[in-house]
Amino acid sequence: MGDGTAGGNFPGNNGPFRGGKATTYQGGLNVPFLMNWKGRLPQGMISDDQVMHCDIFATLLDAATIPVPEMNGKNPVRGMSLMPHMLSTGKETIPERTMIFELWGNIGLRKGDYKLWSKIESNHADWNAHIAELEHTDLALFDLGKDIAEENDLRTKLPQVYASLKTELIDHLSNINAEYPGGGSSEILSSEKPQPQKTTTTQAPKRRSQDQFFKNRDRNGDGAISLEEYIGNPKNRNVPALTKRFKKIDSNGDGKLQLDELKKQTK
Repeated sequence: MGDGTAGGNFPGNNGPFRGGKATTYQGGLNVPFLMNWKGRLPQGMISDDQVMHCDIFATLLDAATIPVPEMNGKNPVRGMSLMPHMLSTGKETIPERTMIFELWGNIGLRKGDYKLWSKIESNHADWNAHIAELEHTDLALFDLGKDIAEENDLRTKLPQVYASLKTELIDHLSNINAEYPGGGSSEILSSEKPQPQKTTTTQAPKRRSQDQFFKNRDRNGDGAISLEEYIGNPKNRNVPALTKRFKKIDSNGDGKLQLDELKKQTK
């Protein structure tokens, strides 16, 4: 069914799945992905492994024998090539990883069979507002292995799982760099005709972004960010690239980032 669909509710039947297109319930995420490369990929292969849209970029580069870069501007490249999985007819499985989805305030995080879901009201282009709202929002926790329809919220029954996944979600959103490779913030790029007099207002979110990032990363509240705190959960993160960036920002080389160092880097 189309419950929660951004464009409205329309007739439909997603079988056992909840939600539909433009939602981050499984009814909006569980869609078929078809690959065909005559003479190269095995024909008739069917895989139940979970993949993401960002895997397409890495897969196409790998197919063209082009190395996948570590960074996309100031953000790490996400996604992995599906070629090994396909060429091995599924024998080389896709490793378990955290998959995060966001669309018009519909937010989902999947790790293994566990799934976090929430609908928030903040502007989808304002990551600071997302983070602030998520910190005070109770998300739903589902076990897709037992509850594919996403009906039973396990948040209070599995508090440790819930807390870990929510921290990882906020951690991920805090790491999104709003600066695009060509310059300018996401707010500027989302505006059709940015006006010069708006320069002051577009700079303010950048400062708030660094303040929010610093607050979220300074886990022990000592007023500085260590390399471990900067990287966060290393699983499925581009640790070498993040380490390199940490050292670049750490202008005095003391192994810790101060807020002024973080802000200086973005000026």
